[in-house]
Amino acid sequence: AFLPLEQIYQGSENWDRLIEMYLARFPLVDDRFDRIQLLRNAGTLYEEKKEDIASAFLIHVAILKEDPLDPDIGAKLAVLAEASGNWDALVSGYTDAIQTVVADRGAADTLELHQRVAGYYREKLGRPEMAEVHYHKVLDIDSGDEDALKQLEAIYEQTEQWPELIGILKRRLDLPIDVDSYTI
Repeated sequence: AFLPLEQIYQGSENWDRLIEMYLARFPLVDDRFDRIQLLRNAGTLYEEKKEDIASAFLIHVAILKEDPLDPDIGAKLAVLAEASGNWDALVSGYTDAIQTVVADRGAADTLELHQRVAGYYREKLGRPEMAEVHYHKVLDIDSGDEDALKQLEAIYEQTEQWPELIGILKRRLDLPIDVDSYTI
């Protein structure tokens, strides 16, 4: 019954019913790929046919919960958050995703998620203290992460936390230098 109804709703451009059908089917499907596809379909309809960015955003947050490490979802969420200004909800979705990934796979797989959250806190929400927390989590996973060290250096300089800045500069001095990246 699903496919014929899908075709009927598409043919008649009944986007509300089609979205309802995708979302009603979602909890009944066990396969993760199929679940994600149903949500993608609903999100696309919200965004492109109904021009409802807020609903499209919420659907993509649900996709993030299903597949937190998918870079395409992260990119799409950033676009939708920019359009809707809903950065707090995006960070909240990523925070939930981090907990899911830690429970399912371990902390090492959260490095990129912490980097994203830190960047959003610093660049979009103007909360360097929260960015600092996530950059430190990145360093807990990879103590030599150059980007996290640079970002912390900038945060500490901006917020005039001189002892912390000195500590980060010392850590950066201890990192090996990639001679090939320098030109004379």
